[in-house]
Amino acid sequence: MLGTLARKTAAVLGALTLGCVLAAGLATSASAAQTSPDHSCDAGDFCVFTDYIWGDAGGQTWAWQGDDLDWCYHGGPCNNDHSWENAGNLDGSGYYDVVIYNQGNHSSGSVHNPTLCVPLNHTGAGYEVPSADGQGSAHRWVRGGCPGGVPVLS
Repeated sequence: MLGTLARKTAAVLGALTLGCVLAAGLATSASAAQTSPDHSCDAGDFCVFTDYIWGDAGGQTWAWQGDDLDWCYHGGPCNNDHSWENAGNLDGSGYYDVVIYNQGNHSSGSVHNPTLCVPLNHTGAGYEVPSADGQGSAHRWVRGGCPGGVPVLS
């Protein structure tokens, strides 16, 4: 009787563990679009690479078409951004440049400490703007050009 109870308990715990693993995988894939490490960035996307795009190709690529006010919360590259590409917002809204922030907040929707602005059709690596290298945790599309006082990827 005790052996049967132990086997049933082990089977239930195994099923629960498998269910948690599958749910975690689905939650991660539903957040920012993570793509292969080939450094491709589709038209209309803002992309972040976790390595230097002209160096090794061992990192990951993250791509968005809209704002993400908290990369860390949404399973993104969380202060692990080493290269960026703005392949353009094609929706005609006028929001063409992307500002990266050091502090994001998914619950309040506010972002703080801009570290870099990536203009439309620009690509670059962190060693070009050392103050922004590995500092990003959120981004927002902006209109009217890059804000004054924010380093611009050129």
